[in-house]
Amino acid sequence: MTGDVWFRPVSARPLAGLRVGLSLLLLLHLLWISGDLLSLDGSRGIVPWELTELLRHPWVPGLPTLAKGLAPLGIGEHTAINLLLSAYAASLLALALGFHARLAAVLAWGLHLCIVTSGFTSYYGVDQLANTFLFYLAVFPSGRAWTIASRPAAPRRPETVPVGCLRVMQVHLCVIYLAAGLDKAMGSQWWNGEALWQTLSQPIFSTFDVGWLARQSWIPVFVGWGTLIVEIGYAFLAWPRRTRKAWCIAASSSHLGTGVIMGLVFFSSVMILITTCLFLIANAVPERAPVPRRRVMQAA
Repeated sequence: MTGDVWFRPVSARPLAGLRVGLSLLLLLHLLWISGDLLSLDGSRGIVPWELTELLRHPWVPGLPTLAKGLAPLGIGEHTAINLLLSAYAASLLALALGFHARLAAVLAWGLHLCIVTSGFTSYYGVDQLANTFLFYLAVFPSGRAWTIASRPAAPRRPETVPVGCLRVMQVHLCVIYLAAGLDKAMGSQWWNGEALWQTLSQPIFSTFDVGWLARQSWIPVFVGWGTLIVEIGYAFLAWPRRTRKAWCIAASSSHLGTGVIMGLVFFSSVMILITTCLFLIANAVPERAPVPRRRVMQAA
């Protein structure tokens, strides 16, 4: 019975979707901020390397540490940073293609951790979340690696992974939502709508003019209550089949609104991707692989 709970085979499609989607999102995000990379991570950037080295965890090397390691080879600081970021981009591309997926995931996870450690002043929670799921992709299988075949491949059985790989990530995501919801519920700001008003009144998040909300006070209250219900209920209602789709759509719609109104596109995209892959992509394994049409016609 325990073996069925953790080692029963399920389809690898959810993890493969997460592997491809997360890699592409991180690659797009890297391209998005490419013009400011030296300002964020360079030796003369916003935060000097001396301060970065003092504040980082001693067991987690940052980009400055890796760049200094390349100095004996005659590679300058800026060149070293560009090489490391290029290696990070290459590992993400290889991971998306499934080319030596496990090795690519390890490299992407390690370099992403170094980047986040170096630029701790400009990265936030979603970067830590992305790094966590990169780690899962490095540990768990996520589908067959991409190969070049010299001849047409024979029909293959659907790829599977142990169900425990999927369950660990699902439980982790539910804990994240539950913790976020309970933390919000401890204060009064999300109950009386003050949290939404304070957030949207900040210049950094004022994508649209929301002054009209002052005359419609029930809307911030409704959004605040809805956010609490969705986040706390996610941990319990994302599992049953009857409520799974509705709750995942509700959570994704909440993140979509956050992305559009507050401009947090990367955060919203990552959260929607993880929810879609882990809970909405079917993971059932067909009992029998489909018989090729040509073989059926010959049998007839």
